[in-house]
Amino acid sequence: MHPDTLPAQILLAAARQAGPVAELRCRALLERAACSDALHAALQRELARGGLTESGFRVLAVLRAHAPAPVRRPEVEAAAGLAPQHAADVLTRLEMSHFVRRHLDGRDRRLVWLRLTPAGEAQIDTAIRRYVAGVMAVTEPLAEPDLAACLTLSEKLRTGLDRRAAQLPPPRAASQP
Repeated sequence: MHPDTLPAQILLAAARQAGPVAELRCRALLERAACSDALHAALQRELARGGLTESGFRVLAVLRAHAPAPVRRPEVEAAAGLAPQHAADVLTRLEMSHFVRRHLDGRDRRLVWLRLTPAGEAQIDTAIRRYVAGVMAVTEPLAEPDLAACLTLSEKLRTGLDRRAAQLPPPRAASQP
């Protein structure tokens, strides 16, 4: 949530009532989340320039890591962090683009093996170069101590998030607005 939105302003006003430190904590977290969202969007645009979605990039990256060996579909899904139905859609698009080739196992026809094509190898290699170039451009104003501070901050925030998640009951199905 961007700090300039009305919901964020309502949260900041409530935090302000709890004191200046509470307001500072709230503002810092809202800014961090907005920056993270903008960074994620910028990196997705870098992938889109090469005709890939983030999911397509993840699948090609998994296959690239195993190339030239083929990989079974469930292993690709797990390593790419994709649900089977979403992975099926992504794989269909990648196959139609001639980036991935599927073939059935010779002994067990229920098993599907996936392999990068030469076009897929070129696509993922180009996407990786563009992604890294995007990261370098975005982080160019940061000196090494700034980058180290970012990592430290991220680790501390993750620790706080993990601690808070352990205190809360598991989320219910999304039946409520």
